Amino acid sequence: MAAQPPLGFGLLDCTHLPFNHLTGPIYIKEGDSTPRFGMFILPQHSDAEGFAERGVLATLADMVAGRSLVIASNFTLGCFTISLNLEFLAPVPQGGWIETTAKLYGQQGNVAFVACDISYDGNVVMQANGKFKQFPHADLR
Repeated sequence: MAAQPPLGFGLLDCTHLPFNHLTGPIYIKEGDSTPRFGMFILPQHSDAEGFAERGVLATLADMVAGRSLVIASNFTLGCFTISLNLEFLAPVPQGGWIETTAKLYGQQGNVAFVACDISYDGNVVMQANGKFKQFPHADLR
C-alpha cells in the first residue's frame, strides 16, 4: 500500500500542468493563511545514493512559489519565473515526506518576490528566493 500524506493534505490537481506529473504526486493542505504543499520522495525522484535529486526540490520550490501567487490572486493572475536562487542545506532520503510553503515578501509593479523553504522531519533542507512576473489570466483553478 502506498504511503499516505499527513492528515489534511489532499492531492493537488495538476491535470492542466503535464510536467508536474513527472515530479508528483504533489499534495496541498489549505485552510491556513498560507497553503502547505508536500510530497514523498519516490524512487523516480532519487539519485544513485538514495536521496532526493536536487532538481526535484528545485522544481517543487518553483511550482509552489508560482502556485501560491496564483492562489493569493484568487486564481486571476498567472505568473512565470524570472529568477530562482536555491540553497541546498541537507539531503532528503528516498521515502521521506517533505513540506513547503511560499511567502510573498515584496512586490514592485507586476513583479513578485517570493521565499520558499522545504522541510524534512522538521528541518529546513532547502531555501529558495525568486522573482516572478505576474499577468492577468483566465481562471487558473
